[in-house]
Amino acid sequence: QARWDWVATDVTPGPFTVTWTNSAPHATAYYSVYITKEGWTPDQPLTWDSLILLKRTDPSPAASTYDIPVTLPERTGKHVIYSIWQRSDSGEAFYSTSDIDFGAYLKHPSRMAEQ
Repeated sequence: QARWDWVATDVTPGPFTVTWTNSAPHATAYYSVYITKEGWTPDQPLTWDSLILLKRTDPSPAASTYDIPVTLPERTGKHVIYSIWQRSDSGEAFYSTSDIDFGAYLKHPSRMAEQ
C-alpha cells in the first residue's frame, strides 16, 4: 500500500527514463512499465485497475542495466510507476514500484500563470 509520507521523485510530464539495475542479469522476455491513472491517490489500494501501460519492451539479451524510455502523461500530485522484468529463460519475474510526484511541476511559475 502506497503512503503519502514515502519519499517521491519529482517528475514532469514528457520524456522520462526508467532504469532497471539487475544484480543477476538474465535474458529478458520483456520489461513493462505502468503508471497510475489520473485521480488515483496514495490512500487508495494499488490494483491493476489503477494502472495504465506506458511501455512494453521487446526481448533483449542479459544486461546489468537496462534503460526504458517512456513518456510520462499529464498528472497531478503523487503517483506510482510500477514495472515488471520478465526473464525469458525461466518463469521468474521481478517487480518494482517507484513513487513519483508531479507536484513540483504544478508549482512551476509557468504552470501557475496558466491557472
